[in-house]
Amino acid sequence: MFDRFVPGAVRLLDVLKRAASRLVAWLAGVSRRPVPVFTSPQAAWDHLAARYTYTGDPVYGVVDFYWHPEVLQAALEAGTAARLPVDCDDVAAWAHAALSAMGAAPGLVVLYEESLRGAHCVCVYRWNGQAGAIDTNGVHTLPDLDEATLCAHWSGLYAREGFVYTAAVPVAYPF
Repeated sequence: MFDRFVPGAVRLLDVLKRAASRLVAWLAGVSRRPVPVFTSPQAAWDHLAARYTYTGDPVYGVVDFYWHPEVLQAALEAGTAARLPVDCDDVAAWAHAALSAMGAAPGLVVLYEESLRGAHCVCVYRWNGQAGAIDTNGVHTLPDLDEATLCAHWSGLYAREGFVYTAAVPVAYPF
């Protein structure tokens, strides 16, 4: 029964999250820098990984929003990204912008865990005939981007935490 409601609930929450993201960026009046154009998904990840630190959103994700990729890029360049709560959705949105700029075909997907204890946002892509994804763990080469492949891959990555992902729901790019 849970599986029938997940896509609709995810999309509704994502609409609210996108609206909050735009409002926070507008109210904060934060600076922006264009996301550079990279030569590969790995080059994009290397740029990001050298400059950011994973930090969960406040209140265990209850207060969650996307940092605009250009806001995150400005913080990366200024060396202030460690002061921002940068988690999986922020990395995925930044990766989406970076991959779009280099001509890949990216998309955002939220993976939901069967007990509802955890959700994970990733940027999936097709580039030069290869399927892959970027998340807070790095670049992942995948055989396909279907729900079963995505859930199995991240269930394996997070097996230590006991997470078993059962739904992979595409969501709109927030910006």
